[in-house]
Amino acid sequence: MKVMCNTKLFRPLFYIGALLAVSVASALPVTLLPGLSVADLVKASQAGDDGIRGKAVMTLGMYDVPEARSALVAALGDSWFANRFRAAEGLGKIGRPADIDPLLARLRTEVRWEKEDQQSASGAAKHYQGPRFMGSATVPEFTQSRMALGIRGILRRSTGPGADEAKLKVVSAMSDPSQEYRVRAYLALILGEVGDKRSVPMLIDVLGHEASGRLRAWSARTLGNLRAREAIPALNAALDDPYVTPDQKRIPTVRDDAARAIKKIEQGR
Repeated sequence: MKVMCNTKLFRPLFYIGALLAVSVASALPVTLLPGLSVADLVKASQAGDDGIRGKAVMTLGMYDVPEARSALVAALGDSWFANRFRAAEGLGKIGRPADIDPLLARLRTEVRWEKEDQQSASGAAKHYQGPRFMGSATVPEFTQSRMALGIRGILRRSTGPGADEAKLKVVSAMSDPSQEYRVRAYLALILGEVGDKRSVPMLIDVLGHEASGRLRAWSARTLGNLRAREAIPALNAALDDPYVTPDQKRIPTVRDDAARAIKKIEQGR
């Protein structure tokens, strides 16, 4: 049995419009359940008490065994948002490429749920009970970012033939125009951070033709992170992009991100 004991926190991603600078540990402290068998932890992860489930889920993330991973995948659908993102983090730490599909599906669901809550006639948060904010981000934003970090963890840690297939699935989802732009924006950032240059042609296309200005901006940023010199012409064209955000202090424009990307590429660092 391989025990995963890496306690280093993920460096937070920028969410569109919000800097997620609060770590999970500082935001929702939880005690692990040492000394229990994986079978007992699996049972505890299905308990009626939110806190007990949370402790079990956090502890299961230390064990790279099929039973633990299956329980973590099931916990992605937990009724308590904190246990959902704890499950995502556990899967990211274990880093098995087979778990990329449930994480991608959960990211889509979290984005859809936020949209449904925003469009609710009553204004009530149907899918997210409890606190409204986690640091500077709303609970839906924070939860989505943790799903993205789980995906990134798998792409960084996975090895073997399944690892390449997992990256291709993320590239495919990012290039799918039927996906919500927030899902695609997260995936664009992930691809930039893991350095997968196979996404460059698709990102150049998004930068030049995508309807969402925010997604064009994140595509420009990712091209800069990838040091994609072949993207220079598209980035130069994006310096005249008309997209304007309602809050310039929080969300850079396409022009801003294109300029930064060009500078990164030209400096080579």
